[in-house]
Amino acid sequence: MSKHCKGVLLLVNGNIRDVQVPINKTKKGVKNVKLSDLKISADIFDNIEEYEIENIGEWELDNNESIVAFGFTNGIHENNHELLPLDNIISKNNSYFGDMLLMKLDEMRNIININSNNYEDIYNSCFDNNDSTDEESIYNEGNSDEEIEETDDEEDETEEVEIIEDIEDETIQDYVPNIEDSNEIRVQITKLFQDIINEQDSR
Repeated sequence: MSKHCKGVLLLVNGNIRDVQVPINKTKKGVKNVKLSDLKISADIFDNIEEYEIENIGEWELDNNESIVAFGFTNGIHENNHELLPLDNIISKNNSYFGDMLLMKLDEMRNIININSNNYEDIYNSCFDNNDSTDEESIYNEGNSDEEIEETDDEEDETEEVEIIEDIEDETIQDYVPNIEDSNEIRVQITKLFQDIINEQDSR
């Protein structure tokens, strides 16, 4: 049995890196490692605060697995990583300091090894699902499939009517003066200039 489990460290500087978390003791004949078996100490972190390391958050994933975070709820150097957008089961604070250690658990609360690529896949899939679901639910709320199709058709027709109306309005409003009007305007402007400058220059 390995003496380490793999986790991910969210660094204060915005980077993430893989980390190996030692196991307290090797249990013979036991394949699964629990959270309580991990030796989570300051040695794992690059940037620590002058406080105790604690469980600062846990997020459920779709398949009954979860991500657990360890770090500091007090300190000087705030960690500005955007965390998973899922429902928070445990949350002691909205601000975290120093580095954050993330470990993955299965539905039986056993440790699953995870690396940076795994975490980024989980992170991206959570945001993708949330974005598309939110947009669809807001748009489709209270509408049946038939109503949604009718609404789409009505929107297309409305857009066409608005475009035609715009063209008609522009045509009506675009006034092109005839030559006589243009000459009258020129005469009036010339008179105004004569009051300011001499007659020759005003023409």
